Amino acid sequence: MKGGSVRCDVSKISCPCQNFDWASVGRIVSSNRELIELLIGDRPQSIANASISSRKYADSFQILVLQSHDCCEDRLEGIVQRSISRDITSRCGNIDTVGFLTRSGKGHRNQKESKNKNMFHRLPLADVFILAFFLIAMSLPGSCQETNCIYVSTSGSDVSGNGTLNNPFETIFAAVMTLKNKNLETVCVFPGAYTGVGNALWTITDQQLNQLTIRAYNPPNTGPVKILAGATYLGNITSYGTSLHLEGIWIQDVTLAMFGAPLVISNSTFTGATNSYGEALVSSDSSITITNTTFIGLTQYDDLIMMTGGSSNKTLTMSGCKFESCTKIRSIINMRYGHLAIEESEFIANLVRNNGQMIFGSEVLIERSDFRNNSQLDSLPLISGKDLDLVDVTFDCNSINGKTYLTPLGATGDLQYENITINPRCPIECQDGMYSPKPFGQCLSCKGNEYAPTPNSTRCIPCPIGYITGPYVCKICTYGTYQADAVCKWCPEGQYQPQQGQTECILCPAGKYKANIGDQGCTPCGRYYSTSKVGSTTCDEPTAALETAIILPILLVAIGGAIMGALYWRAKKMSANVPKDERTSLI
Repeated sequence: MKGGSVRCDVSKISCPCQNFDWASVGRIVSSNRELIELLIGDRPQSIANASISSRKYADSFQILVLQSHDCCEDRLEGIVQRSISRDITSRCGNIDTVGFLTRSGKGHRNQKESKNKNMFHRLPLADVFILAFFLIAMSLPGSCQETNCIYVSTSGSDVSGNGTLNNPFETIFAAVMTLKNKNLETVCVFPGAYTGVGNALWTITDQQLNQLTIRAYNPPNTGPVKILAGATYLGNITSYGTSLHLEGIWIQDVTLAMFGAPLVISNSTFTGATNSYGEALVSSDSSITITNTTFIGLTQYDDLIMMTGGSSNKTLTMSGCKFESCTKIRSIINMRYGHLAIEESEFIANLVRNNGQMIFGSEVLIERSDFRNNSQLDSLPLISGKDLDLVDVTFDCNSINGKTYLTPLGATGDLQYENITINPRCPIECQDGMYSPKPFGQCLSCKGNEYAPTPNSTRCIPCPIGYITGPYVCKICTYGTYQADAVCKWCPEGQYQPQQGQTECILCPAGKYKANIGDQGCTPCGRYYSTSKVGSTTCDEPTAALETAIILPILLVAIGGAIMGALYWRAKKMSANVPKDERTSLI
């Protein structure tokens, strides 16, 4: 690697510092507090190895190795001092951290007995405890926030608030307008959803502030900080000449537009249902640095990140980022001029619409990154540019114009690559009830009364008797039905089925009937109605017993009435033959 001069004896051929990229070392150290602790602490090497075992800290190991060289120790010491001082100052105000970090006795550098200890072993014990206190304090939520932040909360007020922790503002822009008067540059935002003018729609210029940091203030067990567009407008935060830093912010349907000033984003999330073919980030002659940030579910955007302007000095640097499930977009990155550097990032299941491609740049460097299950409707390469340099990059199951075998790279100038893996064949994900005999074969439908046990089945399994296709499982034929021709059918009229999982129905017994399909049981015939055969759908007409039961009472009443009438007329006739004066006694 190429780099500047070092403060050591460069005449030593064995010194590795002469051609080392110290700017890169500075960026790695400043963003890795764990590495700082390893460099200043006399910790066992086993701890160091454990801390840098992952791929994320591969560069850290080289820096730890440099510490063993006398000619590199001074340079590393300066970098660590500046990193600690910058971090503490940004959080806790102006504190003379470099003062106590650089205190030492004379002639220390020539004491060979101290060579293999840590670079700060000459610090007084009190200073070591102070430094440890600062490192711990910097890792605590809300540490040192009260002195260098203007606070914002959804429960605050732009009228009565003053931006303190206990009396915050309601909108972000109200806090921004207070920073210059207090000689501050950081807005700390409590968890909640922030929308409307002043939150998702405002503009800042370098006449107001040179640098602005919007930081999520997340006490333990609290939710995210979300900046959302309104229901009737798209959000737009614009900066003219003011360097903007976002830390831990959720951005939804809001465009960040930068003109002539850097944009730095870390630990944030970008999402949005639709932006009417706009951009998530747009920069004109400005550099952008993005770390540990996710772009997910962005739909109908032109370019998620668009770098405009003719300057070839601008840069877009991305590390530890993820682009996932972004659909109907023209591109993820559109950068016609300048340098694009991507490392340890993932591009998963994104869909690029017609007349677009995933990444378009001028000078493109991609390291240790993965592209999986992405689709691009046009036949353009997924990544193209003037000069391409790819190292340890995997392309797995990416589709270009419906084909998975097209080359994902295209360079009009220099194309360099090392350890590139391209797997154009995609494992088949068959639909319900379908299977693929081979992982990369064609999906086939299961035959009747067969099922596929999983979405990616390689074969179909017959359903047991009395079951039908589910499609992932076999379903049992329930009460009142039977299995026939790979389907469950209702028992017809005159038949029933009181059990599950059967292949035939049972005839209704004599004296019962079933008139409708869908009835689960047979119904007894009513009184005086009957059926003498099985499987009846209706009952017979009333029987002789019914006739006897109806006619006999009528006959009995008629006979009784006739007898009573005869007796009455006989008595009346006898009464007529008795003398008038004897009728009373007769009666």
